Amino acid sequence: MGRISLLERKTRESEESIHEAEQIARGAQLEAANWKEQFENAQGTIEELKESRNLLEQQKRGLTSELATAKASSSQFKRDKELLECSLSEQLSKASEEVRELKALLAKKEKYAGELVQSLTQAQADLQTSSDEIRALK
Repeated sequence: MGRISLLERKTRESEESIHEAEQIARGAQLEAANWKEQFENAQGTIEELKESRNLLEQQKRGLTSELATAKASSSQFKRDKELLECSLSEQLSKASEEVRELKALLAKKEKYAGELVQSLTQAQADLQTSSDEIRALK
């Protein structure tokens, strides 16, 4: 009688552990899905910034050519050209810095996603072990 009660108690404890592990696994899966979505959004943002950078580079080349052709000898136009180039270079520099920052953030998120995958794998292994133990007890 005492042995059956002990077995029932162990079974109940194992089932509670399995339930808790399943909840942890579901939470980890949700968090991994959220990180994946953020990762994909960050990749989209990086692509948009690259396109913007290319567009800014094209605009810079176009404006530079236009200014040089229209009034190469005019000092006023020369100053305007230099100001435009400086402004576009700053914008390009800022866009490049944002791309670098996003890449760094992406690397952190990838690392964290890897850690989440490892945690999920461990939780699944623990769940399998607990399930095997319950089957063995039955």
